[in-house]
Amino acid sequence: MQVSLMHPEQAFDWRQPLPDGTRDLAHDLALDGVIRVMAADDPFVAHVMEHAVLCSVADPQVIRYRQAVLADVLAYPHVIRAMYDLVVETLEKRRRHFWGGLASSSSSQLQAALDLIVLMVESMAHLRAVARDSRDLFGSEGLCAFTLRLEQDLSDEYLNQVKARLRDLKFKNGLHIGMRLGRGGKGVGSVLRGPEIRNAGWQRLAHREPSYSFRIADRDEAGYRALADIQNRGLHDVATTVVQAAEHMVGFFLQLKAELAFYLGCARLVNRLKELQLPLCVPDPVETGSRVMRFDGLYDVGLALDVGGPVVSNRLNADGVSLIVVTGANQGGKSTFLRSMGLAQLFMQCGMYVPAKVYSMSVATSVYSHFARTEDAGMDRGKLDDELARMSQIVEIVSPGSLLLMNESFAATNEREGAAIARGVVEAFVESGVKVVFVTHLWACAEEWYRASYPRTVFLRAERLPDGQRSFRMIAGPPLETSFGADLYRQIFAVDEDRDDLKSRSDKP
Repeated sequence: MQVSLMHPEQAFDWRQPLPDGTRDLAHDLALDGVIRVMAADDPFVAHVMEHAVLCSVADPQVIRYRQAVLADVLAYPHVIRAMYDLVVETLEKRRRHFWGGLASSSSSQLQAALDLIVLMVESMAHLRAVARDSRDLFGSEGLCAFTLRLEQDLSDEYLNQVKARLRDLKFKNGLHIGMRLGRGGKGVGSVLRGPEIRNAGWQRLAHREPSYSFRIADRDEAGYRALADIQNRGLHDVATTVVQAAEHMVGFFLQLKAELAFYLGCARLVNRLKELQLPLCVPDPVETGSRVMRFDGLYDVGLALDVGGPVVSNRLNADGVSLIVVTGANQGGKSTFLRSMGLAQLFMQCGMYVPAKVYSMSVATSVYSHFARTEDAGMDRGKLDDELARMSQIVEIVSPGSLLLMNESFAATNEREGAAIARGVVEAFVESGVKVVFVTHLWACAEEWYRASYPRTVFLRAERLPDGQRSFRMIAGPPLETSFGADLYRQIFAVDEDRDDLKSRSDKP
């Protein structure tokens, strides 16, 4: 039975390797801190959330499918929590009682698998009861279909049939194994017969059918081994089938645990942001290639969680744009703005709510980041060499429709060389159908694009107030040659007086 809570037709693969480039993306966007809030110290939920966010989908219909399920989860959290707790309890019992795996002999494998199936069937009956009591509450396609499958596929009639088969497989009336004689009088072609009818012995007497038997002496170890070998050969096919059935049922519970964990993680983040009175919205995903980009009240959720309250937000209407160039004052919030865009895109594409008042965006085929890094601790290569190597890796895997977030790329060399490299790289991406958001202090590069009216480009600046303070908002405007580093100098060194006053103060004892 399929879970299908995260995709109408496919199972969420929470064990798949993370796509290339996503480790850098998670580091650059400070995703780990957000995942810790969603996981609440549960390593399994953290693993699922990491894979769900970084292995996001590019189909708007699937995104809306998950959004609807999440809305039900938020509306009826007690039902989802009851399901999740039941699944966790079942898997914990399985771990405690079957931690060593199944035994080597067919008879032992069969017995262990039967005991495991009994546990799973009991839990499925409880799960069906929870689903039956809550099915009328849900409105999403995913949860309605899931609870309906539970009720139909796990009907009382079906569960009673399963229990009857389990009783038969206990072979309380003994085993009936058919064989034919092979070379040397050895039995070959073992076939397990159906369970013995209780009054078969009386039927044989009534029909005067001959019956043959033998008894093994108490100390005949070789005889017991021979009989055990016959039993294992007869049970092999049945044991294999029952073990596969048990593994299939365990797989169902593991899959259900993973998909429920995703929604519980999403709900934790939503509830935490509501506690902080921060806005959230259901994003509007648009088909790839449409170049839709509209948001209002977008903020960096990681920063908001760190400070425990509201942070500065931004708005943008840039439909049809392929390149966003962000320049302006140092410490003006440009990197924070870039992280907020990246996290919002990932959240939307995994079906989560977005930290904004309004958010509508084209779905990206993939998301990559290229942020400036500190010097290589191993001193194996310089900063520019490292930047170029990481950019080369992105070039190898990027595809049309991707989103690339660049933060101070190629600033490790001088202005002229960095601008030349940036122009070549960024223009190649844009012409290949990649959407680029470029935060840069390379004024020569940004100025050339602005003067040339580079097509489908928006220029933003980190706002600087007249008194030199930063508002941490991005405003539309041409790039400026200065980054106002003197403001930071005055702020850090408290240079508020003129030179004479500074000198007079320095002469004081």
